[in-house]
Amino acid sequence: MKNLTFESAIFDSEASAPSAAMRERVWSNLETRIQKRHWLTTLNVWLAGVSLVSLVSLGSFYFTPRIQTEIATADLSHQLTDLDQSFTSDPLWQEVEAL
Repeated sequence: MKNLTFESAIFDSEASAPSAAMRERVWSNLETRIQKRHWLTTLNVWLAGVSLVSLVSLGSFYFTPRIQTEIATADLSHQLTDLDQSFTSDPLWQEVEAL
């Protein structure tokens, strides 16, 4: 066994090489970080999906009644136009207007 001094420990490549335990701890920490990032990425993707579904659902709740109202209004307007045309073409209505 070598008798190491402070100076020899600094310059000795064998003494400055990381030990197997140190390398194992570094790899373990790296694996833990990768697992945490994978978990966080999975969580972020899941939350983004939930947000997208929520926005689509809210959009459909907002726009569906508006679209149905516009269709109903257009249909009612068309029916009133037809009704107005049927009244004005009716001979009895023309007599009433003439009075």
